[in-house]
Amino acid sequence: MPRRSRSILGGYVYHVLNRFPENDSRPLYFLEVARLSSATEVNPHERYLAVFDLINRRNDEMADAFDDMRRSTALLRLACIQSHRLLSDDEFGRFSEATRHAIA
Repeated sequence: MPRRSRSILGGYVYHVLNRFPENDSRPLYFLEVARLSSATEVNPHERYLAVFDLINRRNDEMADAFDDMRRSTALLRLACIQSHRLLSDDEFGRFSEATRHAIA
């Protein structure tokens, strides 16, 4: 059952108790690309544009996590990084309890 916790961005965010395994993320991404690139109801150029848009969205997500890293944006960047599960529990555990609580 998902637990409910306060997000630093306001509102409520649901966190899954059991994390999605990291090694399952890549096949999921390739399935999404394969689905977009094999859609027969659209022409090849539209399929290309769909894959291109997906890559741009993923690039924007990574930019949100890592660009403009400063103290004033640190919590927002850390929240983005953690939402993509890019930190191990050990790495996340290095932050103060207050920071971990703000992100969780």
